[in-house]
Amino acid sequence: MTIVVEHHCNIDATPEAVWRSLTDFSHWADWHPHRRLVGEAKLHARVVHILRQPSAGRRRTPSTIDGLEEGRCLSFRFGRRWYGYSFERFRLEPWKSGTRLTQVTQTPLWLVKLQRGPNEHEAAVRSACEQVAAALSRRLKPGPDQPRSRMSHRGRL
Repeated sequence: MTIVVEHHCNIDATPEAVWRSLTDFSHWADWHPHRRLVGEAKLHARVVHILRQPSAGRRRTPSTIDGLEEGRCLSFRFGRRWYGYSFERFRLEPWKSGTRLTQVTQTPLWLVKLQRGPNEHEAAVRSACEQVAAALSRRLKPGPDQPRSRMSHRGRL
């Protein structure tokens, strides 16, 4: 049995821009509030998540990219076969003039109970997802010199 937490948000940036930020692991530390990544965004690649504030003394957490669909889905698998896997997924969909980001986490129930319990786990994961979405939105928000759209300036002198 697993606990699944799903969080949706809308980001005022193109799916391509969001995808670039999610798959540019060398710059995760520039925007992600909880971790940085070491590795490459390739299917089946091993990636290390380095936590900014380690919990229970664990700072480095290895994972495998178990899902990578260009511009649409990035999925990490944590854990080992004999005690169960946890998953963290980012799904992107076009939304109005931006991107709908869905973050999904899936954690074995025994691990949730061991760490803090289902209610506390869900609240903590939702809070973390909200923080990640807000940080990504801030990173991709157009600044004063960045155009909001790709309008052509042809015909102007």
